[in-house]
Amino acid sequence: MRKIIYSLIFSLFAFSNLYSQHSSIKVNGLELGQIYTDSQIRDSLGTPTSIILPSEDDEVLDLTTYFYNNNEFFFQNGMLTDFVISSNQFKLNNFLTVGMDFSRATQLGGIIASSTIPGVYYWYPNEIYRSEKGYAKIIVNTSDNTISSIVVESPILML
Repeated sequence: MRKIIYSLIFSLFAFSNLYSQHSSIKVNGLELGQIYTDSQIRDSLGTPTSIILPSEDDEVLDLTTYFYNNNEFFFQNGMLTDFVISSNQFKLNNFLTVGMDFSRATQLGGIIASSTIPGVYYWYPNEIYRSEKGYAKIIVNTSDNTISSIVVESPILML
């Protein structure tokens, strides 16, 4: 009897976490719109394959780009402003990644909106978040319904 009760409690906890809504957009623990040091970025994302540091000629001021093979992470003055996930090395909100079936995106909660472009969907935790902080554009291979990339964009970026 005790095993059944523990199993039920564990199942309820697992399902509530799986289907609960997220209040932000994160990648491997880094939250969109938050400021991080180089050390914190490396702790969460690992050692980058290359980094492009800000220069005077940049169109966007103080923008540092961390590359992890085909994955890109953009930080303006240390603030995570945008990122592109092109491999299963990184996860959106510790769950969704490239190669998964798109139907799994519904488990994030929040809002999923389709686009006029086939295979392109938008996800955001709530309506206010979309307009103030950003959204995730999920690009899906329409032939097999798998996620081919996740592009997170934010209106925070300052020119």
